[in-house]
Amino acid sequence: MFRFAILVSLTIVAAAVPLLASAPASALPTTTYDNRTAWESALVGGASQWTEDFNSITADVLLGDPYGPYDTGLISVSAPGTGAHGTIYGQRIDAPPVDFGGYYAIDGTTYLLPRIGQSPDTDPAGGHKARIEFASGVSAFGFDHSFWGHLIPFSSPPAFGNLDIELYSGATLLESVALPRLPVGDRGFFGLTTDPAASITGLLIQTPAGWESSGTNFAIDNVSGGATATPAPPTNPIPEPSSLALLGLGALGLLARRRRRDV
Repeated sequence: MFRFAILVSLTIVAAAVPLLASAPASALPTTTYDNRTAWESALVGGASQWTEDFNSITADVLLGDPYGPYDTGLISVSAPGTGAHGTIYGQRIDAPPVDFGGYYAIDGTTYLLPRIGQSPDTDPAGGHKARIEFASGVSAFGFDHSFWGHLIPFSSPPAFGNLDIELYSGATLLESVALPRLPVGDRGFFGLTTDPAASITGLLIQTPAGWESSGTNFAIDNVSGGATATPAPPTNPIPEPSSLALLGLGALGLLARRRRRDV
């Protein structure tokens, strides 16, 4: 009976230690922000490491096929799936005098003008997207952006919705998050932080699956990158597995002493 009790206790301790020693796998953890100050407070040094404001670009840059990506040095921007619409409907870096009478521009200076959605005449099977690639991987990024229009304009009434942002490390998809839609006429901020060890090298902005938009314009400006600050350790950390094992061995010792007294 004594030998059986020891074996049971050892089995319980051995099973508990690996359960505490390993955490379940999960998707890339992300925190999103709609305020630049709050986002920067979560970064190393309390500030972004770099910002691309596009203001050194003084003439429009077309991004749709066949023009390819444009590299600013800090980021590379492109418009996959655009076809000829890079010359007509957007998908360009828009320099002053800005298009649409400044309807989308953030502050009247040069900005990125994506057109997101499907255009049946040039891309009936897919949709226009916007790609932003960073010169080096980051664990935090943010940008100013404007509102956009309806994603399904021909429904009754027209349907509005968020856009999707896919986060990549090289060719590997890390996570997908929503870029919330702003009310018409508004400008706002979108920021994201994740695990400090993560390396996000690029973003792909597109309509959600099933939304067959005819295309909608909006503005992106002041694209910033940084490093997520490492969080402080918890005040009352969970005991290390080694401590739990020692507690279990101590319990076995008490069990053995009681057994000897009973003999």
